Amino acid sequence: NLTSYFHWVASDGWGKQSHLVEGLQEVAEGAITVELTSQVVRGFDTYMASLTPETNTRNPWFNEYWETFFGCKLGPPGTDLACPSTRRISKEAGYQQDPKVQFVVDAVYAFAYALSNLQRSKCP
Repeated sequence: NLTSYFHWVASDGWGKQSHLVEGLQEVAEGAITVELTSQVVRGFDTYMASLTPETNTRNPWFNEYWETFFGCKLGPPGTDLACPSTRRISKEAGYQQDPKVQFVVDAVYAFAYALSNLQRSKCP
């Protein structure tokens, strides 16, 4: 009882973001979407809450994230009155951990284990 010629197996984007298939409902009808289960990464929210434009030393995109999160614009050092760094990223301010954080952590660990295994096998 297939209803169309194509059958799609799609990523989580199709299942969670209906705007991706708006106007294409006939094509997307019957698609099977796959979504991985993720867990909240313990400690990550505390880490995010500790960051400010002054304390961030590793992420070159953090200031842009800060401006977007708080809807303000950072100025040169010492002139950030429109976007005070006294603010904190928190649940009260609207922060919610992205479910994909776990996948990034898993990818970094997988890469680190692979490098470690390579080093042990090639450089005993």
